[in-house]
Amino acid sequence: MDSETLCQQFLHATRDIAALARAIGEESWAEEFFDRAAKALENPQTPCKTRLRAAYRHTRVFGGMGSWNDNPLFSADEKGLSGTYERCSTALYQAREATRRHLLFTAIK
Repeated sequence: MDSETLCQQFLHATRDIAALARAIGEESWAEEFFDRAAKALENPQTPCKTRLRAAYRHTRVFGGMGSWNDNPLFSADEKGLSGTYERCSTALYQAREATRRHLLFTAIK
């Protein structure tokens, strides 16, 4: 996958998960992580690889206690949005993994 396609995929994932975060009352997640990543990805004056690196850094949200996998999952379940949570989280995780592989592969070339 080329850098521009990956930038668009990552942007779509960050916008979707930011909307979900707001829908489940997790505004701070939207602002601190997902909006920042989307803003980095939307800047056409910056090279795509630089945008991808920034978005990758801003979306380090998966992990243990206090992570996106913790309270937001509970909030989504309370609002009946568990399926949306799973879809959006999976899309973001996949975009991050594709970005990691892409940046690593292009650095080796």
